Amino acid sequence: MTRFSGKILLAYFAAILLAVIAGDLLLIRFLENLLLANARQDLQQEWFESYPSLQGAVVAPSRAQELSGRLEKLAQDTSYRFTLFDLSGTPVADSRPGQPPDSGGLPRIPEVRQALQNGQAFALRAAAGEASQWLFFAKLTEDAVFRVGVSTSGIAALLNRVRLYLWLATGLLLAGTWLFYAALLRRANEALVRFRKMVRGFEQGDYAQRFLVLSGDQVGERAESMNTLAKDLEGKIRALAEERNRLKAILYTMQEGVIVLNADGNIALFNPAMRRLFGLDETALGKPPITVIRNADLQGVVDQCLSGQPVENRELRVIQGGQERFLMLQATPFSGKSEPLGAIIVMYDVTNLRRLERVRRDFVANVSHELKTPLTSIQGYVETLLDSPGGAEQTKNFLAIIDANARRLSKLVEDLLRLSEIESQQFVLRPETFPAAELVGEVLDLHDALLKRKDIRVEATVTPEGLSLHTDRMALTHILSNLLENAVKYGKPGTAIRLACRQDGDTARFSVQDEGIGIAQAHLERIFERFYRVDRSRSRQEGSTGLGLAIVKHLVQLLGGEIEVESAEEVGTTFRFSVPHSVI
Repeated sequence: MTRFSGKILLAYFAAILLAVIAGDLLLIRFLENLLLANARQDLQQEWFESYPSLQGAVVAPSRAQELSGRLEKLAQDTSYRFTLFDLSGTPVADSRPGQPPDSGGLPRIPEVRQALQNGQAFALRAAAGEASQWLFFAKLTEDAVFRVGVSTSGIAALLNRVRLYLWLATGLLLAGTWLFYAALLRRANEALVRFRKMVRGFEQGDYAQRFLVLSGDQVGERAESMNTLAKDLEGKIRALAEERNRLKAILYTMQEGVIVLNADGNIALFNPAMRRLFGLDETALGKPPITVIRNADLQGVVDQCLSGQPVENRELRVIQGGQERFLMLQATPFSGKSEPLGAIIVMYDVTNLRRLERVRRDFVANVSHELKTPLTSIQGYVETLLDSPGGAEQTKNFLAIIDANARRLSKLVEDLLRLSEIESQQFVLRPETFPAAELVGEVLDLHDALLKRKDIRVEATVTPEGLSLHTDRMALTHILSNLLENAVKYGKPGTAIRLACRQDGDTARFSVQDEGIGIAQAHLERIFERFYRVDRSRSRQEGSTGLGLAIVKHLVQLLGGEIEVESAEEVGTTFRFSVPHSVI
């Protein structure tokens, strides 16, 4: 039982007790008066019925015995007491001679005195020798005062019984009230426990629980209200959760990095893309962006956005992990009704775009340069021939130079077209089955003259000897031819080139190793870029377009393989590539 309900119950009991006490006083007094009034009427009635038997009797002390006998006879089988007094108020005869007489003269017997004075009188008082009070009625006659009395012990007993019944009823009422209140309180407590459990469930996000409504009283009404509230909350929370999940799904699948800042400018949320961009973890939450992304320009954007000014399409240059990156940024503040709540910053990596723009610029510049050089040479020799034709030998030399530059232009255009075809995915693979040794032999035959001219030998191996390949023969021929041609061009006279093909599980692995001048480590990362040359002047002398290795890389990837290079200056270079069994 709670303190509050205990106080209510005690107050209720106190009110009942006060009401019972007041009722006891008023009811008992009322009943007592009523019973005494009836007793007075009975005494009067008894007096008038008894007195005629005494009328005419001489009331004198000398006749006391006779009179007492007559009074005893009157009192026989009754509860009344009869007494005769002379006119002086002295008792002469009594129906109860064994009882101590009421004596002492006029002043000691109030009803006799009043009867002598007023003709009749009632008196309620204690009688000599009696434990209870008596009610007396005395009336004056011609020569005496005749008094009738009756004990009020019966009235007192009746009143005591009434009082007992009253208190017993009160006790039963209190007990019944207690039991009823206990049952009601238990039901209310059970309802409160369910209410409390339901509220705790709300705090934990459980809005599916419902009350079982068993009655239409206040508890039932409250239960119905709680059920309605729970249903409304469940619907709203479900809608909010669905909206949150949609937003979360959008946020977490965005390729752009997103940071949400609170009103203090600290990080409140970031998505996986932002985690990947800057290597953030959960420790970044609650910190200013400048502490985890050390970039003054970014902090300037944050300050501007938190001041209420949006930022659009601002590019940032950041150094992350020793690498330069370019980020395009947009920042938007958001606020409540009267105060700012924070900002949302969206970043997307444009590093590849900037790299492609640089590659495009370099490509245009390189193509322009590669085309301009042979065209200038051709134009110069043609003008020379037209302006001053020389002898046959000079003309032949000039035409040979023109032919070499024309071939260089043709090869450049051919490589550009092939590279464009591969990059635009217009190159169609035509797989066929053929022996690997046969392919290697064809590639060696194509470069036989160049090998002899440079005095370089080739050591070719195919493991196992009967290995057959199922792939695009022309593409693989182009790859091996380009790698072998480079090995010959940059190899040293009198050295060897090792060309190997071997089966490795589900993969065919090729390698071309020379003993040439090698490539510096600084150039290895860019060796497969278009028009990238380690030694530009020597490459042009060798007739290189700068596109060969770029085409090789794209063809290897088109076949589903990978290519890598190892090199050491003045030691040699090794190109390795693989073709998975899914293509072979």
